[in-house]
Amino acid sequence: MRIYAIGLVTPFILMGCDGDSASDDNSATISASSLSNSSACFNTELHQVGTEVIATYAKTGGGGTLNRTEHSRLSGPVTYQGHNDVIAIEEVGKNDTTYVVFDDSAKSVTTLGQIVDGTETEYLPSGLLLDYALEQNQTRTYPTVSVTENDVIVATMDVSFTFLMSESITVPAGTFDTCKFKLSIKGTEADGHSYETVFDQNIGVDNGILIHVSWSTITNNATSYAGTETLTSASINGNPI
Repeated sequence: MRIYAIGLVTPFILMGCDGDSASDDNSATISASSLSNSSACFNTELHQVGTEVIATYAKTGGGGTLNRTEHSRLSGPVTYQGHNDVIAIEEVGKNDTTYVVFDDSAKSVTTLGQIVDGTETEYLPSGLLLDYALEQNQTRTYPTVSVTENDVIVATMDVSFTFLMSESITVPAGTFDTCKFKLSIKGTEADGHSYETVFDQNIGVDNGILIHVSWSTITNNATSYAGTETLTSASINGNPI
Protein backbone atom coordinates (compact mmCIF):
# COMPACT_ATOMS: atom_id res chain seq x y z
CA MET A 1 0.00 0.00 0.00
CA ARG A 2 2.01 2.97 -1.27
CA ILE A 3 0.18 5.59 0.70
CA TYR A 4 2.08 6.53 3.80
CA ALA A 5 4.02 3.51 5.01
CA ILE A 6 7.09 4.42 2.99
CA GLY A 7 9.48 2.54 5.27
CA LEU A 8 8.17 -0.74 3.93
CA VAL A 9 9.98 -0.43 0.63
CA THR A 10 13.34 0.59 2.00
CA PRO A 11 14.73 -2.84 2.98
CA PHE A 12 14.55 -3.96 -0.66
CA ILE A 13 15.87 -0.71 -2.10
CA LEU A 14 18.69 -0.35 0.38
CA MET A 15 19.95 -3.80 -0.45
CA GLY A 16 20.20 -2.69 -4.08
CA CYS A 17 17.43 -4.91 -5.40
CA ASP A 18 15.05 -3.85 -8.19
CA GLY A 19 17.31 -0.99 -9.23
CA ASP A 20 20.11 -0.17 -11.60
CA SER A 21 22.92 2.32 -11.84
CA ALA A 22 20.86 4.79 -13.83
CA SER A 23 17.19 5.38 -14.42
CA ASP A 24 15.73 7.82 -16.93
CA ASP A 25 12.16 8.76 -16.04
CA ASN A 26 10.11 9.90 -19.03
CA SER A 27 6.72 8.78 -17.69
CA ALA A 28 5.75 11.92 -15.74
CA THR A 29 5.13 15.50 -16.84
CA ILE A 30 5.41 18.10 -14.07
CA SER A 31 4.37 21.73 -13.66
CA ALA A 32 4.27 24.08 -10.67
CA SER A 33 1.21 24.59 -8.47
CA SER A 34 0.51 26.51 -5.27
CA LEU A 35 0.15 24.88 -1.85
CA SER A 36 1.85 26.12 1.29
CA ASN A 37 1.13 23.18 3.63
CA SER A 38 1.26 19.46 2.91
CA SER A 39 -1.71 18.50 5.09
CA ALA A 40 -3.93 18.57 1.98
CA CYS A 41 -2.24 15.30 0.94
CA PHE A 42 -3.26 13.50 4.14
CA ASN A 43 -6.45 11.56 3.38
CA THR A 44 -8.19 10.23 6.49
CA GLU A 45 -10.47 8.03 4.35
CA LEU A 46 -7.46 5.80 3.82
CA HIS A 47 -7.29 5.11 7.56
CA GLN A 48 -10.77 3.64 7.97
CA VAL A 49 -11.16 -0.05 8.76
CA GLY A 50 -12.46 -1.87 5.71
CA THR A 51 -10.93 0.53 3.20
CA GLU A 52 -9.52 -1.16 0.11
CA VAL A 53 -7.02 0.41 -2.27
CA ILE A 54 -6.00 -1.10 -5.61
CA ALA A 55 -3.13 0.62 -7.39
CA THR A 56 -1.02 -0.34 -10.38
CA TYR A 57 2.45 1.14 -10.93
CA ALA A 58 4.89 1.08 -13.81
CA LYS A 59 8.24 0.38 -12.20
CA THR A 60 11.64 1.11 -13.74
CA GLY A 61 15.05 -0.04 -12.60
CA GLY A 62 16.71 -3.43 -12.65
CA GLY A 63 17.13 -3.35 -16.42
CA GLY A 64 13.52 -2.86 -17.53
CA THR A 65 9.99 -1.72 -16.85
CA LEU A 66 7.26 -3.82 -15.27
CA ASN A 67 3.74 -3.24 -14.01
CA ARG A 68 2.83 -4.20 -10.47
CA THR A 69 -0.61 -4.12 -8.85
CA GLU A 70 -1.06 -3.71 -5.10
CA HIS A 71 -4.37 -4.56 -3.41
CA SER A 72 -4.52 -3.46 0.22
CA ARG A 73 -7.23 -3.86 2.84
CA LEU A 74 -7.33 -2.24 6.30
CA SER A 75 -8.45 -4.13 9.39
CA GLY A 76 -8.35 -3.65 13.14
CA PRO A 77 -7.84 -2.00 15.45
CA VAL A 78 -5.40 -4.51 16.92
CA THR A 79 -2.69 -4.60 19.57
CA TYR A 80 0.81 -4.96 18.16
CA GLN A 81 4.03 -5.13 20.20
CA GLY A 82 2.36 -3.36 23.14
CA HIS A 83 0.76 -0.62 21.03
CA ASN A 84 -3.00 -0.19 21.01
CA ASP A 85 -5.28 1.12 18.26
CA VAL A 86 -3.01 -0.25 15.56
CA ILE A 87 -4.32 -0.65 12.02
CA ALA A 88 -3.28 -3.70 10.03
CA ILE A 89 -2.72 -3.13 6.29
CA GLU A 90 -3.07 -6.48 4.57
CA GLU A 91 -1.91 -7.14 1.01
CA VAL A 92 -4.73 -9.22 -0.42
CA GLY A 93 -3.60 -12.62 -1.67
CA LYS A 94 -0.21 -12.36 0.00
CA ASN A 95 1.25 -13.20 3.39
CA ASP A 96 2.08 -9.54 3.96
CA THR A 97 0.72 -7.38 6.80
CA THR A 98 1.96 -3.97 7.94
CA TYR A 99 1.11 -2.44 11.32
CA VAL A 100 0.67 1.32 11.52
CA VAL A 101 -0.74 3.99 13.81
CA PHE A 102 -2.58 6.91 12.19
CA ASP A 103 -2.84 10.16 14.12
CA ASP A 104 -5.43 12.16 12.23
CA SER A 105 -5.21 15.19 14.51
CA ALA A 106 -1.43 15.51 14.17
CA LYS A 107 -1.52 14.26 10.56
CA SER A 108 1.20 11.71 11.13
CA VAL A 109 1.75 8.03 10.46
CA THR A 110 3.92 5.65 12.46
CA THR A 111 4.93 2.36 10.87
CA LEU A 112 5.60 -0.14 13.67
CA GLY A 113 6.45 -3.28 11.72
CA GLN A 114 5.64 -5.73 8.99
CA ILE A 115 5.32 -9.49 8.68
CA VAL A 116 6.07 -10.95 5.23
CA ASP A 117 6.14 -14.71 4.65
CA GLY A 118 6.92 -15.34 8.30
CA THR A 119 9.70 -12.76 8.63
CA GLU A 120 8.87 -9.93 11.03
CA THR A 121 10.54 -6.55 10.58
CA GLU A 122 10.18 -4.00 13.38
CA TYR A 123 11.20 -0.35 13.70
CA LEU A 124 12.37 0.27 17.26
CA PRO A 125 12.00 1.70 19.79
CA SER A 126 8.65 3.24 18.80
CA GLY A 127 8.25 2.94 15.03
CA LEU A 128 9.09 4.93 11.94
CA LEU A 129 7.27 8.28 12.23
CA LEU A 130 6.47 10.58 9.30
CA ASP A 131 4.67 13.93 9.67
CA TYR A 132 2.39 15.19 6.90
CA ALA A 133 1.48 18.68 8.20
CA LEU A 134 4.60 20.50 7.03
CA GLU A 135 5.11 23.97 5.65
CA GLN A 136 6.89 24.32 2.33
CA ASN A 137 10.63 23.55 2.72
CA GLN A 138 10.10 22.43 6.32
CA THR A 139 12.15 19.38 7.34
CA ARG A 140 11.53 16.98 10.21
CA THR A 141 14.47 14.93 11.48
CA TYR A 142 13.69 11.87 13.57
CA PRO A 143 15.57 9.88 16.23
CA THR A 144 17.62 6.91 15.07
CA VAL A 145 15.53 3.83 14.33
CA SER A 146 16.78 0.29 14.87
CA VAL A 147 15.54 -2.24 12.31
CA THR A 148 15.10 -5.81 13.51
CA GLU A 149 14.25 -9.00 11.67
CA ASN A 150 12.79 -11.72 13.88
CA ASP A 151 14.17 -9.86 16.95
CA VAL A 152 17.72 -9.52 15.57
CA ILE A 153 19.03 -6.00 14.85
CA VAL A 154 20.04 -5.83 11.18
CA ALA A 155 20.41 -2.06 10.66
CA THR A 156 19.97 1.42 12.04
CA MET A 157 18.39 4.30 10.14
CA ASP A 158 18.46 8.08 10.47
CA VAL A 159 15.47 9.60 8.71
CA SER A 160 14.52 13.10 7.59
CA PHE A 161 11.38 14.19 5.77
CA THR A 162 10.86 17.45 3.84
CA PHE A 163 7.87 19.00 2.11
CA LEU A 164 9.54 20.48 -0.96
CA MET A 165 6.68 22.03 -2.92
CA SER A 166 3.34 21.42 -4.54
CA GLU A 167 3.18 20.57 -8.20
CA SER A 168 0.83 19.24 -10.83
CA ILE A 169 1.99 15.98 -12.36
CA THR A 170 0.70 14.05 -15.36
CA VAL A 171 1.15 10.27 -15.32
CA PRO A 172 -0.63 7.44 -17.16
CA ALA A 173 -3.35 7.48 -14.47
CA GLY A 174 -4.14 11.15 -15.16
CA THR A 175 -3.17 14.64 -14.01
CA PHE A 176 -2.98 15.27 -10.27
CA ASP A 177 -2.14 18.10 -7.92
CA THR A 178 0.44 16.70 -5.52
CA CYS A 179 2.66 17.37 -2.55
CA LYS A 180 6.29 16.64 -3.33
CA PHE A 181 8.28 15.21 -0.42
CA LYS A 182 11.90 14.26 0.02
CA LEU A 183 12.52 11.27 2.28
CA SER A 184 16.18 10.73 3.17
CA ILE A 185 17.38 7.57 4.93
CA LYS A 186 20.96 7.11 6.06
CA GLY A 187 21.54 3.59 7.25
CA THR A 188 24.18 1.31 8.64
CA GLU A 189 23.81 -2.45 8.40
CA ALA A 190 24.96 -4.91 11.03
CA ASP A 191 28.04 -5.82 8.97
CA GLY A 192 29.15 -2.17 8.92
CA HIS A 193 28.10 -1.36 5.36
CA SER A 194 26.36 2.01 5.04
CA TYR A 195 24.13 3.69 2.48
CA GLU A 196 21.99 6.72 1.80
CA THR A 197 18.67 6.44 -0.02
CA VAL A 198 16.69 9.47 -1.16
CA PHE A 199 13.07 9.27 -2.31
CA ASP A 200 11.37 12.11 -4.20
CA GLN A 201 7.68 11.38 -3.78
CA ASN A 202 4.56 12.95 -5.26
CA ILE A 203 1.50 12.23 -3.12
CA GLY A 204 -1.92 13.24 -4.40
CA VAL A 205 -3.82 16.18 -2.95
CA ASP A 206 -7.05 14.96 -1.29
CA ASN A 207 -6.61 11.30 -2.32
CA GLY A 208 -3.33 10.65 -0.43
CA ILE A 209 -2.15 8.12 -3.02
CA LEU A 210 1.46 7.86 -4.16
CA ILE A 211 1.39 9.18 -7.73
CA HIS A 212 5.09 9.02 -8.57
CA VAL A 213 8.37 8.29 -6.81
CA SER A 214 11.97 8.35 -7.94
CA TRP A 215 14.69 7.02 -5.67
CA SER A 216 18.43 6.58 -5.60
CA THR A 217 20.78 4.75 -3.29
CA ILE A 218 24.53 5.10 -2.91
CA THR A 219 26.58 2.82 -0.69
CA ASN A 220 29.84 3.36 1.17
CA ASN A 221 31.70 1.50 -1.59
CA ALA A 222 30.28 3.95 -4.19
CA THR A 223 27.83 1.46 -5.69
CA SER A 224 24.65 3.23 -6.78
CA TYR A 225 21.12 2.16 -7.68
CA ALA A 226 18.07 4.06 -8.91
CA GLY A 227 14.48 3.51 -9.93
CA THR A 228 11.02 5.00 -10.36
CA GLU A 229 7.41 4.02 -9.83
CA THR A 230 4.59 5.78 -11.70
CA LEU A 231 0.87 5.32 -11.12
CA THR A 232 -1.09 3.87 -14.04
CA SER A 233 -4.41 3.34 -12.24
CA ALA A 234 -5.87 3.41 -8.73
CA SER A 235 -9.17 3.09 -6.89
CA ILE A 236 -10.30 3.63 -3.30
CA ASN A 237 -13.19 1.36 -2.30
CA GLY A 238 -13.92 0.75 -5.96
CA ASN A 239 -13.94 4.43 -6.93
CA PRO A 240 -11.23 5.53 -9.38
CA ILE A 241 -9.18 8.47 -8.16
